[in-house]
Amino acid sequence: MIRPTSRNLIPLAGLCVCCILLQACQQGSPDTETRGRSPDTTAIVNEPSGEAPSSDTPGNEPPPQREVEVRTYVAEKIDPVAAQLTSQYAGSKINVRSQPSTQSKIKHYGLKGDRVTLLQQAEGEDSYLWYYLQFEKSKAEGWVRSDFVTQADSGHSALLPRTSYRPYDFEGDPWLSSFNQAYQAAKANNAPWISDPEQVAIRLAGFSDSSDCQPDSVSTIASQDPNWVTVLVKTGDSQGEQCADDSVAASEIRADLIRTQNLWEIDWAGGRYRCRRGRGQQEFAPSLCS
Repeated sequence: MIRPTSRNLIPLAGLCVCCILLQACQQGSPDTETRGRSPDTTAIVNEPSGEAPSSDTPGNEPPPQREVEVRTYVAEKIDPVAAQLTSQYAGSKINVRSQPSTQSKIKHYGLKGDRVTLLQQAEGEDSYLWYYLQFEKSKAEGWVRSDFVTQADSGHSALLPRTSYRPYDFEGDPWLSSFNQAYQAAKANNAPWISDPEQVAIRLAGFSDSSDCQPDSVSTIASQDPNWVTVLVKTGDSQGEQCADDSVAASEIRADLIRTQNLWEIDWAGGRYRCRRGRGQQEFAPSLCS
């Protein structure tokens, strides 16, 4: 029988130590094991760009990208007009936006009764009239829809900018030749109707006192200058069959007139139209119907 000696025990002890160290390395720490695993799910962060996240899983279609509608609004400068914000509910906040659209950024807000100055106007979202205004106290500026604005001059109605109308060409449009002749004859004979801005606009729209066909409404919008007015002549579906147009369902004629002595002359005029089905646009636009 061979008795173990110190020389025999040293290699044996070294072998045991190596086995223990090898087992410890194979087990590893819990933190190392967690970091080494691949996650079962991936968190997807939606970026402001709106791009759809890609998917590597077969059969999964990426969600469609959201289309962003880009619109351009044309603003028209106006003479500064004193006004104030209005609302049906006391204490309600009225959004003031960066563009004439409810989809644009809200810059700040105002309250019912806040005094403002109107600086610009534009036909904005859904053909609503919007005002670019400045607050009297804070001097903050932005766009507010016209139905939340009351002008200091209660007789002043909201006007769309000229860009919302197709401008009349008094020299080139053939249907205006009869009006031009009638107006020149009235000036030569000092006819009474050229002293009435509404009558001038009504005749420009193709109506007369002796005609059975009359417009649905005629409104005069005064300005701070007593020698300058705007007249709107509107016709619509209420026109009788004998007066109805075969292509135009409704129209709004705008005439800006200036008084020279006792005569009213047209400084600018234009129209916007809603067409019958199959004859053009179904909403008011500055385009002729076919």
